[in-house]
This record gives sequence, structure tokens and C-alpha cells, in this order.
Amino acid sequence: MEKNLYIDASHPDETRVVLKSENYIEEYEYENKNKLHIKNNIYLGKVSRIEPSLQAAFVNYGRQRHGFLAFNDIQSDYYQIPHDDKERLKKDEENLRLELKEKNNIDEDTKSNSNENEAESQNFNKNDNETLNDKNKNQNVNNFK
Repeated sequence: MEKNLYIDASHPDETRVVLKSENYIEEYEYENKNKLHIKNNIYLGKVSRIEPSLQAAFVNYGRQRHGFLAFNDIQSDYYQIPHDDKERLKKDEENLRLELKEKNNIDEDTKSNSNENEAESQNFNKNDNETLNDKNKNQNVNNFK
């Protein structure tokens, strides 16, 4: 089966490419120099926003609008964390966990100390009230005599 490739570049602003087999046209491509084709090309970009609800990321690759990249289109090797980085992250996470645990323990100690102080002050207030009540009773008894 014979195939022919025809390229028409006679116009300065456009190029046409046709792939023709014996009986029919298999492929036709049209490129206009005024209209940039950015689809199916490889670009260097930076992830600008991740949308979990869409399971996609928006990528800034230098154009006015950001590109859309579905998670399914990303090969799993590209987003796996290298072993050394994974170990460093685990250590950082453990250190953070310990710091938070210590902070919570300090806060609990402070709260328990303040609760003990409140209980002691309530006991003192209760004792003071009982002493005042006893004095008042004694005065009332003396006034009746």
C-alpha cells in the first residue's frame, strides 16, 4: 500500500500537510502562523493551583491562561517522593509531633496548676465565709444577751 505526503507551503502565513494513501486521505494538518498551536507540545511549567474536586492541577506555563492537567494524565513516577526526601520529611514530621506534644503537656500543666489555684482560692473563700458567719453569729448572740 503506497502512501504519499504532500506539503503545501506556497502561502507565507500557512502550511498544509496531507497524508494520502491509494484511495483516501488518511491525515490532514493545517497550520496558520498567526494562530499559535500550543496543544500537544511540551512546556516547562509550574503548578499554580491544585483542585482536588476536579482531580486536576492548573499549570502556569507562561501564557495568559493556565493549562489544565488531570491527575490521570500524570505518570506516577513524576509525583513520587525520592527516598532521601521521604526520610527527611518523616524526621521533620516526628520533630513537629514531639514539639506539639510538649506544648500540649505544658498547656495541660498550666491549666492543672490554674485549676488547683482556683480550688485553693475557693477553699480559702469558703473558710473566710465560715469565719465571718461564726463572728456574725457570736455578735448576734451577744446582742440578745
